[in-house]
Amino acid sequence: MLVEDIVDSILVIITMLVEDIVDSILVIITMLVEDIVDSILVIITMLVEDIVDSILVIITMLVEDIVDSILVIITMLVEDIVDSILVIITMLVEDIVDSILVIITMLVEDIVDSILVIITMLVEDIVDSILVIITMLVEDIVDSILVIITMLVEDIVDSILVIITMLVEDIVDSILVIISMLVEDIMDSILVIITRLVEDIVDSILVIITMLVEDIVDSILVIITMLVEDIVDSILVIITMLVEDIVDSILVIITMLVEDIVDSILVIITMLVEDIVDSILVIITMLVEDIVDSILVIITMLVEDIVDSILVIITRLVEDIVDSILVIIIRLV
Repeated sequence: MLVEDIVDSILVIITMLVEDIVDSILVIITMLVEDIVDSILVIITMLVEDIVDSILVIITMLVEDIVDSILVIITMLVEDIVDSILVIITMLVEDIVDSILVIITMLVEDIVDSILVIITMLVEDIVDSILVIITMLVEDIVDSILVIITMLVEDIVDSILVIITMLVEDIVDSILVIISMLVEDIMDSILVIITRLVEDIVDSILVIITMLVEDIVDSILVIITMLVEDIVDSILVIITMLVEDIVDSILVIITMLVEDIVDSILVIITMLVEDIVDSILVIITMLVEDIVDSILVIITMLVEDIVDSILVIITRLVEDIVDSILVIIIRLV
């Protein structure tokens, strides 16, 4: 009966010990999971805010650069067109005046005396016809130039708007895809790490507790078997004190171990997320800078080609018009 009582008391003590240990482990695991979830939520919130701020800043800078470059290019284009038109008109007037003076001088010198009346009538008709032709020609040239400039400006504006729209859509889509993939990968890796850590911690704690309980039970049974006949009372007192001390020490050890593990896990997760955030921001900044540089280079080359082609077309058109006017004047004279 004595042995049964001792065994029962030991079992009760062991049961209480195990229950206390399990309760403390559950409380610690609950606190660990809550801390990890809170830290992950805070880190994700900060990451999203930083990414949104950087994207807004980059888009603002991109739009400002594009608007400035377009204004500069349009200003240069208008200045070049105005200068070329003025130069061409000046040359045209000089050529027409020189040719008319030469023709009139030769005509007057040859037939001043003989055909004054004919020259008078002829000059009147020629002047009227020249004025009519010049008036019609100038109207046609002005109308054609205005139509060409209008069409060119509309085409340039449409192409620029289409290119800007496509570029913004592609940039936004790529950024969203990259962010989605990064967030999914980060969440998957964090969940896998947390799952493995929790499994390893639980397995190790269970193994340690099992081994500890087995060793304690074996040693207590051996001691009780040897000493039960002589010092039952003293053994019971000693066992009680020993179990209490062991429970206290085990609880203290487990508490310290779990706190250290939790602290280390939180530090590792914080450092990992900070490194990931920094790398993502650096990559996004470099990507946007490269895209902005390439867009500006393309726009500059495109506008230069358009300006060159417009100037070539205007020059050829004016040359043809001048040649045709000179031919008409010579034939009329």
